[in-house]
Amino acid sequence: MIKNSPYFDRIASFVEVATGYPVATVCGHLYAGQLLRNIKLGPNYSRHLALTEPVMDRTAVRLPTFPIESLPGQCWELQTEKQSVGSVIGIGRSFLEAIIKGTAAYYTPTNEQIIKAIATFSDDCLDERRIHPRPHRLLTLLEALARGYSSDELTELTKIDRYYFDQLKRGTDLARRLNENQGSLDILREAKYWGLSDDQIARSWAISPQKVADLREENQLHRVYKEVDPSAGEFDEHPHRFYATFETENESDATAGSRALIVGDGPRKLGNSTANDYVLATIARELKHHQYQVVSHSNNPNSLLMTQWLSDKVYLEPMTEEAVASVARLERPDYAFVPAGKQELGRAIERVSPTTKVVVIEATQIPKNVVSSIPTLEFNRPL
Repeated sequence: MIKNSPYFDRIASFVEVATGYPVATVCGHLYAGQLLRNIKLGPNYSRHLALTEPVMDRTAVRLPTFPIESLPGQCWELQTEKQSVGSVIGIGRSFLEAIIKGTAAYYTPTNEQIIKAIATFSDDCLDERRIHPRPHRLLTLLEALARGYSSDELTELTKIDRYYFDQLKRGTDLARRLNENQGSLDILREAKYWGLSDDQIARSWAISPQKVADLREENQLHRVYKEVDPSAGEFDEHPHRFYATFETENESDATAGSRALIVGDGPRKLGNSTANDYVLATIARELKHHQYQVVSHSNNPNSLLMTQWLSDKVYLEPMTEEAVASVARLERPDYAFVPAGKQELGRAIERVSPTTKVVVIEATQIPKNVVSSIPTLEFNRPL
């Protein structure tokens, strides 16, 4: 399906986040009648960037999320009508790393049951799911690869380009070798390089995630952060958006001054999701008004926290304890704001940064609980 839209929609916001090219700002100037060559994007970007095609030294994927938990009786066969309510972004040095990081959002209690159910499908049932797609189609494709289906067979059934199956096959091969080599440092190093989390590795080895983390720490396997730069490092441009990978050179240092970490609410879902994102954006606005440096952590490319007017720095990483704790360890924020329902992320922050005051955000208590946590803040503008 091909879609043409004159609006700044989900795809446009994903492109902006993935490339570092400020699509929304450039569009705004064009609507106002300016020419591309005259658009100035500020000190963080090189001159005439609006005329320059973005260059990427990374891969970004956007994966849809569906309200299966909220609408269990819905007919979920996917056709031309949109049924997803949100999406997540995964960024890595390769397609495999990016898609593994993106699928971290799929590991919820409900989805765990779906994954177990897919493993029990007959081959005929798997074929039917590939021909008539439903949510979590990616998981059925991975199951087929694990059972020995070839890339050519799956391409014929799904009409998806063979390249993607060749890449996903590397992932299923990695999972098989991970199961066969429990405790291997070499396979741990490879698994982390391709984006597997400590939790995923721990499940495969039937040990606790903390033991995997300890083994990683003992052998100096640390993530570094790369900037999402629209020129891939050719020019001196700093959109201040970062993603993690397991390489050597780190491009992100702790933000100077008083700083607060805001953990996003994750991908859009039915219920209070949009309201929660608005509340977190309001907190970010007030923090900046009171001279705090705002550091955001989110995997939702459509979140308000992605905008440079609300966040001084953004980490585009999965909403997992490991990823959030890594950002907190680097930034050492004075305060951390965590949405209600994600208290485990707050506890992870406290473990690695004991001096950080964690504030759990309840939408019904704004601004009361924020003001009581940070007395210097005054919410004197309408929310």
